[in-house]
Amino acid sequence: MTTPHFETEIKEIFDGTTRRYVFSRGVKGLVQNSRDATQVAVFLSFTDKTDSLMWEPKRVLPLLAKFDAQAAPSVDSWALTFPASVADEALRELDAVIEGRRFYA
Repeated sequence: MTTPHFETEIKEIFDGTTRRYVFSRGVKGLVQNSRDATQVAVFLSFTDKTDSLMWEPKRVLPLLAKFDAQAAPSVDSWALTFPASVADEALRELDAVIEGRRFYA
């Protein structure tokens, strides 16, 4: 199986969709399309405690700068956002970042 692997899709009450993905190393993610379908927000859940502590905007955003990645506040932590037009490529690159733990640098 390749990653990120799409699991399920949830239709949102206020339009849009949220999809559940499994990324490398078993990292779970929710990928949510904005109502107007211009932005994508990614919320990740790490099983490894060190990964969750290291997953910080200052470490991650530079690795995904070519996708115009931004950080948005979230209830649990923060969400990674980028334009929907680059979603497929950005999710593959995000998976590579997770796989290689490049955000540890």
